[in-house]
Amino acid sequence: MILDVNKGIKITFLDIYRGDRLFVPMTTLVNADALRVARTLTGLNQRQVEAESKVAQKSIVAAESDRKPTSLQTNKRLCTYYESKGIEFLGTPLLREPTVVASGARWQMPPILPIDIDTDTDLHTELNGVSFAAARSLLGLRQKEVSSRAAVTQRNLAALELGEGYNFEAHRRLRAYYEEEGVEFLGWGDVSTTKFYGVGVRWKPDAKFLLKIRASSVNVD
Repeated sequence: MILDVNKGIKITFLDIYRGDRLFVPMTTLVNADALRVARTLTGLNQRQVEAESKVAQKSIVAAESDRKPTSLQTNKRLCTYYESKGIEFLGTPLLREPTVVASGARWQMPPILPIDIDTDTDLHTELNGVSFAAARSLLGLRQKEVSSRAAVTQRNLAALELGEGYNFEAHRRLRAYYEEEGVEFLGWGDVSTTKFYGVGVRWKPDAKFLLKIRASSVNVD
């Protein structure tokens, strides 16, 4: 897992805590929100993850829930598994507080933008730069719940999550709903290839916590 700190500092393996909606109380590496997003981005169900990662399904269920305890070892194994698939876990830790801001996950980004179209890359790309399915996973809601709250039919919601068809009004309402709930959509589009890199979601950073980040930062040469 990589947690981005301002000035490009990167920390590997950090305990994460959250006391409200954006910060989940934890003693593990990656919180449940980010693990749900990672699985959704890879398009796998829990049984498929169990078969490939060798982590028991009941442990996956626990890791993806804020209400069930999970072991540090299980969390590490899931984190390593998703990273091997090309997933990057996100978050900014406050160095003087047991808190991480803006947790989430996305497909790995290219090291340099824009991408040279003549350069081969094995990075995952999407044809759609907005992952509504990942956004729903971040919130931990069912399609029926989102459909009701966003005033979008379940049929349109399912289609938008699959990238099949396009309903402008449903797309607008759904994106507005998620952004109001604190979701930030991530991704960079390459106009020359019409492909999107780094597609994913995270919780929006709260301005007051960004001020704490600056206050708690350290200089590393």
